[in-house]
Amino acid sequence: MVCAGIPRAIIQEMLLNPYSKKPISNETFQKYFHGDFIYGKHRANHAVAKGLYHNAVRCLNVDAQKFWLRTQAAWKEPPTQVVVAPGKFTLELGDTEDDDTD
Repeated sequence: MVCAGIPRAIIQEMLLNPYSKKPISNETFQKYFHGDFIYGKHRANHAVAKGLYHNAVRCLNVDAQKFWLRTQAAWKEPPTQVVVAPGKFTLELGDTEDDDTD
């Protein structure tokens, strides 16, 4: 719930004491769930990053590789257009591979 952005007060209201069927107290929440509340989002981010890394490295998923490089290595896609003279001339960049039609 923390990872989904649900506020602590709402989470606490949803957690019911099994005996009284009422929301747990602040003391009970602090005693049993404080660590989960503080570190839950970090744990979820770690799990997603681990899965992304696995997809990029082990599964050779090109989209995962590009995402990793963009977010972790400041990599950028090469431009598809270059403006040589603003308002007058724009160079469209296409495939750089030569087409051998021999």
